[in-house]
Amino acid sequence: MELRDSPLDTDIEPHGDVRALLSVVADATSVADALTSICTWVEQAVPTAHCSVLLFDRASGTLNPAAAPSLPVDFVALTERFPVGPENACCGTAAHERRTVVCADITTDSRWTRWVRLTLPFGLRACWSVPMMALDGAVLGTFALYFRRPAPARDTAVRWLEDVARIAAFAIDRDRAFHDAEKSRRFVDRIVEAIPDVVFTFDLVAQRFTWVSPASELIGGYAPSELVAFGHEVMPRLVHPDDLPAFVAFQRAWASEAGRGVRTVGYRVRHRDGTWRAVEHRSLLLERDPDGRPRVALGLIRDVTEVRAVEQRLRQSERMESLGKLAGGIAHDFNNVLTVILNAVEQVAPTLQDPRLREANADALAAARRARDLITQILAFSRQQEVSRQPFALAMLVREGLRFFEAMRASTIALTAHIDERPAVVDGDIAQLQQVLLNLCGNAAYALRSVPSPQMHVSLTVYPDGDARATTLGVAHGAVARLLVQDNGEGMTDDAIARAFEPFFSTKPPGEGTGLGLAVAHGIVTSHGGALALRSTPGHGTVAEVWLPVSVESPAASRSLTPSVAALSPLPTTRARTVLVVDDEPAVARAIARAVESLGHVVSTEGDPQRALERLRRDPASVDVLLTDLTMPGMSGDVLAREARRIAPALHVVLVSGYSAGYPIDDADRDGIAAVLGKPIDRQSLAALLDSLG
Repeated sequence: MELRDSPLDTDIEPHGDVRALLSVVADATSVADALTSICTWVEQAVPTAHCSVLLFDRASGTLNPAAAPSLPVDFVALTERFPVGPENACCGTAAHERRTVVCADITTDSRWTRWVRLTLPFGLRACWSVPMMALDGAVLGTFALYFRRPAPARDTAVRWLEDVARIAAFAIDRDRAFHDAEKSRRFVDRIVEAIPDVVFTFDLVAQRFTWVSPASELIGGYAPSELVAFGHEVMPRLVHPDDLPAFVAFQRAWASEAGRGVRTVGYRVRHRDGTWRAVEHRSLLLERDPDGRPRVALGLIRDVTEVRAVEQRLRQSERMESLGKLAGGIAHDFNNVLTVILNAVEQVAPTLQDPRLREANADALAAARRARDLITQILAFSRQQEVSRQPFALAMLVREGLRFFEAMRASTIALTAHIDERPAVVDGDIAQLQQVLLNLCGNAAYALRSVPSPQMHVSLTVYPDGDARATTLGVAHGAVARLLVQDNGEGMTDDAIARAFEPFFSTKPPGEGTGLGLAVAHGIVTSHGGALALRSTPGHGTVAEVWLPVSVESPAASRSLTPSVAALSPLPTTRARTVLVVDDEPAVARAIARAVESLGHVVSTEGDPQRALERLRRDPASVDVLLTDLTMPGMSGDVLAREARRIAPALHVVLVSGYSAGYPIDDADRDGIAAVLGKPIDRQSLAALLDSLG
């Protein structure tokens, strides 16, 4: 390419108002188009000049050509990856020193020493270069003019060229800002798309969404465009009616000082499928109008349905645990009372001759035993009663339970059953779990008493690979079985379901239920590592589900330990023994002593474990059997057993307790305990125990 042959002199004076370049930049379709247009305009203003724009590459630290409309292509190629630094011609030096560099004659300027022989073949003799600076002070590149003859620069010409360079820098900076903004916007969009929560902007004046993130489809089933299109009806349409007043108050609070900062409100929203989801709504004020009134809020809506369900189950669990501890404590004390009553009634029975008194005594004995059974239920609820476990097939239990229920079922109830025959073995207490099934069936039958077409369905389903529903309820991972009892009865309210497992809570009229059935069932199922759940709608029946961990192997025999008499090392001989009864309750000690004495044994009592040990130390052979309470002040029964066996190794120790919490039955061998006897103690159990000890 030939350079233009223009007459040059030493008095170059550009003409043209640089403000005209602003419209040139505004009309450009790209930064490359803008820089080329600027160069063309400058070359028209300075006919003897050839423009060059080099952009700084931060990665390589070099300058690279961006626009040079009239310079030879081969020369432009020489400016690629041009080094920045002192003595690097005009452009490299200007970028390095961040100031305008004028080389009136490149043949005599030391900064061109390395480059002059490469440049002269193109007919270039002078160069003016101005660094282009970004608004933040960073070097964007250089804007240069080349001349065919030596060309010193006047101050006015330099200032004019610096103004041109600023406009070129503006075009570059604007383009980079646009691309950075676009990149940032795409980055933010990707973040928003990845967030499982709904991000939104809300017009507080029009009460409508103005922008919603895609997560709205996951949480509510509605596309963002649908929520925006709902307009001011969006919240009345989706928020639960009971929660709408709280939401309205939340929105109005933005107008007050209390409305500053991030604020949170919880409510329920209707999903497209008709279900209600619990959400947590967090937002902050984004914009106010000129009068200070709130205009736009930015916020986030999070689905907390599962979190609320877990919290509810945790609260229920904590409440049940507290009630269980209370029930267990009451049961322990009541068992002591029953021990005295039951033994007194049994002792009196043989002495009564009057038929009316004998009948009254029999009624008292039956009532005491009924109270004992009631305490057993309470202890099962509180999970403080030892469970007699053995492996058994769950299908067998369901079949037998349904056979028992058939005998008591009203003939008007249509009963259907489906029993999964795949192996499902439970290691547990058959009687207790059968009690659970009969209780659930009984409740279903009661709910059907006034239904025109009463129907019940019982099913057993095995899930060899586990089921997420069971895991959600807290059942361990692995094979599980679900026992389901369903009816089309009157159903239960949400409040009744929430309280269903509380002891003594009942929806039945007074005299028709104790309120212990579901509480005991819940305690039994939980003690077996399972979960009991209820689902119900008033007027549409109830579904009770029992989830139990199971084994898919065939049941094998296992030993059984009961809380009444757990003889761990029975002796074959039977003879009268000397028995020492230790209990801190004098009335209980006397009652047990009377029962022991009535069986032909010699008995004495102690209320203090330390005095019992002192007696054994004085004469270790004076006692054959130590019958001690578990819970006593100063020393527990298991500690007393260990100390007593150290003194008298041949001593038979029987541990007596109103409940077995706090003492693992498997520790009996370690502590030298021959048997465990539960309160209240009846004469028959006591005789069997002492006979087993010989």
